[in-house]
Amino acid sequence: MEINNRPLPPLTAGGSQPGIKLPDSGKVLTPPPLTAQQQEALEKLRDKAKEQPQPPVTVTAPKTSLIDEVV
Repeated sequence: MEINNRPLPPLTAGGSQPGIKLPDSGKVLTPPPLTAQQQEALEKLRDKAKEQPQPPVTVTAPKTSLIDEVV
């Protein structure tokens, strides 16, 4: 195996594979509509999220100064 520090050849637009066609940036692509199975799963997740109780609100202890704690 030969190891050397030659720089890599520059990249060019040519090559054996065709380029990738990207959509226009100004065009808004919408996702395909949900299937019945996906819609049902989404509704179940929404129902579960609504059922979860809110975490209890914690009450902080009144602040005391160091003098109050020593006395």
